[in-house]
Amino acid sequence: MRELVFAFLSTLICGFFGTVVIGGWLNWPDAGAVFAIAAMGCNIIYALKYEQLEEQSQQPDGEDAAKKE
Repeated sequence: MRELVFAFLSTLICGFFGTVVIGGWLNWPDAGAVFAIAAMGCNIIYALKYEQLEEQSQQPDGEDAAKKE
């Protein structure tokens, strides 16, 4: 649940930052949407990689499994 809240808040902050700062500076009103999509994409990629790392750490290595048998 903590990860979902972080993903939501980071997307919201990046969207706001993109609209106010970058959009105002470059006269690009949709910059907030681009930043929010990029932030959510980063959160999704991180979650997928973190899930893969956890799966790999839970699987026993070949040598360790042979020693246990």
